[in-house]
Order: sequence, then C-alpha cells, then structure tokens
Amino acid sequence: TGRVANPWANVAGAASAEKKTYAALDMAGDHEIPAVESGATAKAILTFDTTTKKLCGKITPTPSTFKATSASLHVGDDKAADGDKYVDLNTDGFTGEVKINVTLDDEAQVTKLTTGDSYINVFTEANKDGELRDQLVEDDTQPEQACDDATEEDAGASSSGGSSSGSGTGTGTGGGD
Repeated sequence: TGRVANPWANVAGAASAEKKTYAALDMAGDHEIPAVESGATAKAILTFDTTTKKLCGKITPTPSTFKATSASLHVGDDKAADGDKYVDLNTDGFTGEVKINVTLDDEAQVTKLTTGDSYINVFTEANKDGELRDQLVEDDTQPEQACDDATEEDAGASSSGGSSSGSGTGTGTGGGD
C-alpha cells in the first residue's frame, strides 16, 4: 500500500541515470579513410551528462609523446565513410593524454552522440585529415568520467610534455574527416 523510497537516491557516488559513458578503445590509423600509417594508437573514454549536456573525459594516446593538433566528433560509421564534424573537442595542440570538457549545444548533437552514430577523430600535422579514429559507443563497463572544472583555466596549456586540457562549448560543423 505504501511506497518505499529508494535508499540510494541521494547517496554520493551512486550511479546516475542521467550519465552515460562512451568509449572508443581502438583508435588507429587504419580506421582513417583512406588508412594512414601511424606509430600511435589511442583510446577515448567520455561521460555525457544528459542534464547539463556536458561531455567530459579523456583521450589517451600511446605513446605518451604523441602530438596532435586537435580532436573532434564526427557523424557516421568510422569504417564506412568520412562524416561531418559536429563537435570540436577543444583540444588544440596537445601531447599525450588530454582532458575533454565540452557542452553539447543542441539536440541534434545529443542525438548523434546517444544513437551511436559518432566517431572520434584525432588530427596531427602529418595527417591533417585525421590520424587516429574509432567509433564512439556506449560502454557501461568503463569508469564514469568527471567534469573537471579546473580544465577551463588550463585551456591552451603547453603542447609540449605532459597533458593539455580542453574546455568550452562544443560547436563546429563541416571540415575535417
């Protein structure tokens, strides 16, 4: 007759239904179209908060000395064709692991992300059309990524040695592969 309250509803650290984690665990040059030679690979783990529309996480390349010029989300199947860029991950010039902290601006961007119709692409000086990419898929086996507000003050950090951080609003259309 009576309703029982969820004892975990307000517990810090309890899993949130408003957050979904996505991963691209096999970023490589052979996923590019056309395929490119790369001595690097990478993985990306990102968590999307459906309430705040924030997409946060990190891209971790191997080797850690890998230098990139930028990274972005594109619509489509990473192995089928080049898709239009729909979110700039604000990672201009980074070496090694980079933090992601962007806000999706509109429902079209949210739909592209949440329907599995996205791939992540990392660009370099040597491969301006993309060097590493992989499909971004929902993966609840990966750890939830926190939005680190400190990344906002770190935006534009040095692109040599260590990691750089990106933050801001995820805008951008067209361009890139």
